[in-house]
Amino acid sequence: MHVAAVVEINSSLIPALQELHDALEEKKKSFDHIIKIGRTHLQDATPLTLGQEFSGYVTQVARGIERVQGTIKNLSMLAQGGTAVGTVSYSEYDPLAQLTAGTEH
Repeated sequence: MHVAAVVEINSSLIPALQELHDALEEKKKSFDHIIKIGRTHLQDATPLTLGQEFSGYVTQVARGIERVQGTIKNLSMLAQGGTAVGTVSYSEYDPLAQLTAGTEH
């Protein structure tokens, strides 16, 4: 299940978020000259440009991409045996020996 999530994150989610980020970045630049009257609690506030407002959206998407990328390391970890119900513990088979074979220093 985790492998499928990592594949989808890398092949679909991150590229889509990056496309959204890039589109918002372009809008931020094109809206930089449009002045907007700020309002807070029904009172006037400092005017800002629409580009400044969009810079907040750009930053939010960028941080979202970073958070999603931060999950990949933990999602990529795979169990290396001994997790199945009914593992034959009385067998001569030693999966740990196979995993560590050739790693002696």
